[in-house]
Amino acid sequence: MKKLLLLLPACLLLFAAKNLSKYPEFDAKKEMVALPSGIWMSKYEVSQARYKQFLAEIPQEKMLEMKPDSTVWLTTGFNDPYAKYYFQHYAFSTYPVVGISHAAANAFCDWMTVKYGKVLKMKTADGSVPSGYRFRLPTEAEWMAAAGVERHHGTSYPGGYHYPRDHRGRFIFNHKVGKGDFAGYAGGIGKDYEGYMITAPVDAYWADPAGFYNLTGNVAEMVAEFGVAKGGSWNHRSDDCTIESVNSYERPATWLGFRIVLEAIPASDTAS
Repeated sequence: MKKLLLLLPACLLLFAAKNLSKYPEFDAKKEMVALPSGIWMSKYEVSQARYKQFLAEIPQEKMLEMKPDSTVWLTTGFNDPYAKYYFQHYAFSTYPVVGISHAAANAFCDWMTVKYGKVLKMKTADGSVPSGYRFRLPTEAEWMAAAGVERHHGTSYPGGYHYPRDHRGRFIFNHKVGKGDFAGYAGGIGKDYEGYMITAPVDAYWADPAGFYNLTGNVAEMVAEFGVAKGGSWNHRSDDCTIESVNSYERPATWLGFRIVLEAIPASDTAS
């Protein structure tokens, strides 16, 4: 009996690890937010678990080309452990994928289109169900519209916030508080720090009024235009996380990820 009790925790841990390593089911109705322009945008940044599924389902030679560059972590103060474990360990499965190129992000969107574009049943604004859908990166203008540029004049943070904290003093997004200060004021109580030294899970913090998580901070999000990322990240000060801020890049980085949009394919396109 004692042996059975000793084995039970180990079995539970093995079961938990097995389930955590499963690829997440994609549910467009739960994961996408409809925008007035007629497209849908993901509530979340693309997670590592979702990206791992992409890598597992494409040809081996393509997988090696699209695999995240873990060496990006060696350029920061958070080096060897994250280079070794960030993408590999299941504990980071719900964290945003980083270290990938703009081309890889587009390839992921193409894979999502092939996998789900013909099976979704999302209704358009007029109530019709298109014959097909495509996934892609949002344009900078679409990203800014989702963040509320028209409602908030672009000078605030996505969601209409004008200050990095809420009315209770809690940080509302994952960013660098000060020079070299990635988790808030040393020795502070809960309201004084946002709690993450690097990235946070894609569903961390709170959804903004439109339903998006981490549109501000966590990872800056690549858009369709190469070299332009929006929203700021864990490695940016709050001033670089406003709606109008542009986070420029040339190559994969620890602070760079992406979010996807979904659009209906016109009947003329599907016919051809």
